[in-house]
Amino acid sequence: MTIHARERYRGMLSCALLVIVAGVFIGDRWTILLAGIPLLFVAFDAISGVPNPDLAVEREITPAEPIPDDPVTVELTVQNEGSTTVPDARFSDGLPDDLVVTGGSASGAAPLPPGGSTTVSYTVRARRGTHRFEPPRVRVRGTAAGSYRDVRPEVAGDASFAARVFLEEPPTVRETSTLVGAVTSDSGGSGIEFHTVRTYRPGDPVNRIDWRRMARDGTLSTINFRERGGFSVVVIADCRREVETVRRPESASGRTLCLYAADAIVTSLANEGHETGFLAISDDAVPWIRPDTSDLQVRTRRALRAADGRSDWDGGRLRVEPPPDGTAIAERLLTRIQPETQLVIATPLADDEPLELTTDLRVHGHRVTVVSPDVGERDSPGSRLAGVERETRITRLRDAGATVVDWSRSDPLPVALSAVTGGTTR
Repeated sequence: MTIHARERYRGMLSCALLVIVAGVFIGDRWTILLAGIPLLFVAFDAISGVPNPDLAVEREITPAEPIPDDPVTVELTVQNEGSTTVPDARFSDGLPDDLVVTGGSASGAAPLPPGGSTTVSYTVRARRGTHRFEPPRVRVRGTAAGSYRDVRPEVAGDASFAARVFLEEPPTVRETSTLVGAVTSDSGGSGIEFHTVRTYRPGDPVNRIDWRRMARDGTLSTINFRERGGFSVVVIADCRREVETVRRPESASGRTLCLYAADAIVTSLANEGHETGFLAISDDAVPWIRPDTSDLQVRTRRALRAADGRSDWDGGRLRVEPPPDGTAIAERLLTRIQPETQLVIATPLADDEPLELTTDLRVHGHRVTVVSPDVGERDSPGSRLAGVERETRITRLRDAGATVVDWSRSDPLPVALSAVTGGTTR
C-alpha cells in the first residue's frame, strides 16, 4: 500500500504568525486577536487528524472472457479493516486507457466505519485484446478535511480480462433443444413416453416396476419407455465478405460474431453427445466437417480460422463454384446429410443468400434454426434501411418455418438462445 499525506491548512499557521507580527508592529490588539481565526483551523485540523487507513479492495469482472463489443460489468468494493472510522474515503478505479465507461461510475465516496464497505458498479465495452486494470486511487480525509492521504491499495480478485473470438471455454448452451429438436428412438429403456412391458429381471430399477399389475395379479413386470436419442446436426457459419458489417470501429463485425456463435454452439452440442458437423461459408473455400468426425472442436476452430482468412484449410470442402450462393450450397449440402439432419446457421442476414439456403433446406424437410447477431447501429438513413431489410428477412425465414434467434448485442449469446421457443423469440 502506497501512502502520500498532504496538509490542507499548512499555510494557515504562517498566516496567523504574519497577522500577529503585523498587529505587534502597528500596536493594534484587534489585529493580534484576528490571528486566532486561522489558528482555530490549524488546531481543529491537528485534533481531527488524518486516519491511517487499513483498506481491503476487491474487484470482480464479469464476464472474464467476453467477445469484442460485449458489455463487461466491473464491481469494486472498498472495505475498512481498521479499528478507526475513515470519515471520508474517495476512490476511483484504475481503468485501462483504452476502455470507456458506458454505464455507472468507476468512482465512489463514502464514510467507512470499522468493518464498513462500499461498492461501485460500472460497465465498459470490451475491445479486442487483453486489458489490465491498475490499483484504484483512494483518498482519505479526516473530520476537518484539512489533510488527506493518497493511497494505492493492493487489489484482490480480478485484475484483467481478455476479449477475443475463440474462447478457451466457450459459453455453454445448456438447452440445445432451443436450437434443434431431440428425436426419439425405437428402442425401449428409460424415458418419459410408454414403450412396452416385459418380464421383470433382477436389477431393474424400482421406479420402472409395474406396481399396478403386481397388485392386480401378482405378476412382477418392468415398464420400458421410449428413449430420447441424440440428433444429427450441422452448424453453418456465414463468413463471407458481405457480413463484415460493424456497429462502430471498435465493435465486433458480423463475421466475428458468427465465428464466435458457431464455435460456442458446436462445442455445446458435441459435449452433449450429439452427432455434430460443421460448414463454414467463405468467399474462397467452403470447409466441410462431417457429423461423425473425430476431434470435432479442434477441426472446427481450424476451419473457422481458415474461413476468417487467418490460415489455410487442408480438410474436406463442399465443392461449389466461388462465390458460393445459397442455392448452390443447399444443393451440395443435401447430398452430404441425412434426411433427419437438422441445421443451425449463424449469419447476420446481411443479404438474401442465407434466406435462399434456409428456404431450400426447409423445402426438403430439414429443421433449420438461424442465429442472427444484430450488428446495425440505426443511426443513419442507410443503416436504418439495412435494419428494415434484415427484419424483413427474419419474417420471411419464420414464414418458411425456420426458428430465428434475433441476437441483440446487449445480451450474451446463451441468454439469447435460451429465449427461443417455437420459432419465435420472446
